[in-house]
Amino acid sequence: MPDNGAPDTCYVVKDGTLEIRATTEGTTLDLGVVARGDCLTAGDAGTVSYTVTAREVSNVVELSGMAFDLLPPATQRALSQTIAASSARRFNALVVQHVAAAGRNALLASAVKGLPARSRLLLDLPPLRQALNEIPALPVQATGLAIKLLDDRSRADDVVESIKNDPALASLVLKRVNSAHYGLESKVSDHYRALLLLGTATVYQLLLESAVESVVGDGPETREIQARATMVSVLAYEIAMASGQENPLLASTVGLLHNIGDSIALLLRRTKPDIAGLLDLVESPALGAAVLAAWGLPERVHQVVERHHQAAVLLPEELDCHPAEVAVLYLAGVCHDVLLERATPPAHVTAYMTRLGLRETNCATFCKEVLVPALAKKVESLPAAVRSRLQS
Repeated sequence: MPDNGAPDTCYVVKDGTLEIRATTEGTTLDLGVVARGDCLTAGDAGTVSYTVTAREVSNVVELSGMAFDLLPPATQRALSQTIAASSARRFNALVVQHVAAAGRNALLASAVKGLPARSRLLLDLPPLRQALNEIPALPVQATGLAIKLLDDRSRADDVVESIKNDPALASLVLKRVNSAHYGLESKVSDHYRALLLLGTATVYQLLLESAVESVVGDGPETREIQARATMVSVLAYEIAMASGQENPLLASTVGLLHNIGDSIALLLRRTKPDIAGLLDLVESPALGAAVLAAWGLPERVHQVVERHHQAAVLLPEELDCHPAEVAVLYLAGVCHDVLLERATPPAHVTAYMTRLGLRETNCATFCKEVLVPALAKKVESLPAAVRSRLQS
């Protein structure tokens, strides 16, 4: 077989038809066929592993480099021309396939970009519009805090002071920290200790978590959605820190809100069963974005939430807005699945890591060498459900 032959080995097909397939990034690709009179060499696919399978009974002559050198010069020239012509035909066939694939990719990218607009049209239908209007507003203090967090000019100290000086926020911090949600061994008596114990980024998360929970309610499915959001939020913060291209607090906040559409969908299915059929037609990110817009959060937030899932299909240069924010959120979701679900990262995630300027562009290595040590330092400050996932 060509993937086992010597680099200078030549194979001449006397009769029959053979199929060539290559495997790269875990995907098998058809490279075309070779038939009577065609030649191929063991080095045709470079460093990519490939196999040749007979479609029918075939005869192939194997000619080593040493045997080739013993042939008469005229025969050597004829074989060299045949090898070149065979390679050219295969190259031309691959070019045709590439052009066709590029055309399909362009259509797919256009369709993916059009999905948010389609969902917005559906959300404007009277039954869905009325249902969204009836969703309770986010608590005022949480909205104000989120807006501060999303202001690139704000500093962590400023936000900490706003928590300390707001009795409602300080009380909420203590209530949340001392709840079963965190499962701390000893009771925290004041918000100063809570800030020291958990860190400011975690306090921001728990305040927004509590605010969201006050709207969507509590239940097994909602808790599962929120556990993922919290983990993605933590990872997004660390990725933004490593990248330096986005405000880590912004990344953390958007990470915490990125899948709120899933919780809203559960809420509406429970309270408005008559619109379940319409909800099936609306993308969850678009639903979440509509709610965040209604809550008065900055446009950048709901645009990223609405479009972040597009990164699973599109490359960074194909995104139409906020590529850095989308890149951080997408990478956080991929790393979540690599770390907690042992998933294989998609091949194109490397393009997003390069876009963020990360020194390590191998996702598995980045998780192991950057994210795991960062999580180990803060594991005790994470919610009980997230700690349990990490420790298992």
